Amino acid sequence: MSKAIEFLEALGSNPALIQPSMAAYADAVVALDVDEHKRSALLTRDVQMLSSLLGGRLKMAMSVATPDGGEESQEVPERRDDDQADTEEKPQEKDRPN
Repeated sequence: MSKAIEFLEALGSNPALIQPSMAAYADAVVALDVDEHKRSALLTRDVQMLSSLLGGRLKMAMSVATPDGGEESQEVPERRDDDQADTEEKPQEKDRPN
């Protein structure tokens, strides 16, 4: 696995590595055994350049395949942020202690 990818994986699993200061992030990048272009992309946080240098995809697509002959699925009603507030149990006046 590429050293740059291992570094990004470590940051993703523990973002606290870069929280104390940006200097710590820069020091960690400088210490990596990667070429100057990758180091520069990491230091400037240039996602497009880093993706290009690591051979990342330019575009991604997703499709959803449903099994043939299956029953039609029922539509799930759209949920709004305030829906949960409506479903929470609220104490009734008679339930409250005097």
